[in-house]
Amino acid sequence: MPDITAARPAAGAPIESSWGGQVHDSLEGLQTGQVSSTGPATAGASYDVNVVFPRPYASVPRVVATIAWNTTFYLAIVFGTSTTGFTLRFTRKDNATFTNVAHLADWIAVGTPA
Repeated sequence: MPDITAARPAAGAPIESSWGGQVHDSLEGLQTGQVSSTGPATAGASYDVNVVFPRPYASVPRVVATIAWNTTFYLAIVFGTSTTGFTLRFTRKDNATFTNVAHLADWIAVGTPA
């Protein structure tokens, strides 16, 4: 993300174009989404879901994901991040087996827009 180095505007003053452009680029560099997928039901099982960013980045962004809702004990791990997407691994962390259900994970990516 670019640093906002230009002087910040005072209340009621016009916004300098370079400062406004940097703020715009910072906001454009945020993308979010939700992954919904059904995976294996067996204890200790993992499965991967590939996520494609709606807009690519100029360089590899930071991505954070979290389980949005589940009644089981799953862990979401982000790996393989690139300028166009990432892989989200769901891993079953308990010893039970259950019927397949949809798992949801929310994600946010922060970086420099392409």
